[in-house]
Amino acid sequence: MEDKKVEIRLNDRDYQAGDVLCFANEVGRYSFVITHVYSGLGMAEGYVALSVEHKKIGPKDSEIIDACFERLAELDANFDSSEFLDSIK
Repeated sequence: MEDKKVEIRLNDRDYQAGDVLCFANEVGRYSFVITHVYSGLGMAEGYVALSVEHKKIGPKDSEIIDACFERLAELDANFDSSEFLDSIK
């Protein structure tokens, strides 16, 4: 996942350059900084292509990812971030 360069997403969060995307799976936690947002020719209505750069996760960055999942929990009341975070540690 660290070699990811582009993420195609529904633009339901008004993505901007400098935003951080957080991902987690059974292998690890990842964060990417958005460097460019493209919504022009070739993109489906409402979707964007996000250029991203991998951001290495250190101890301080874990706090950022925890905050990402806490924010996700605020946005989606059905998402239990503490259960999810415990499952990937």
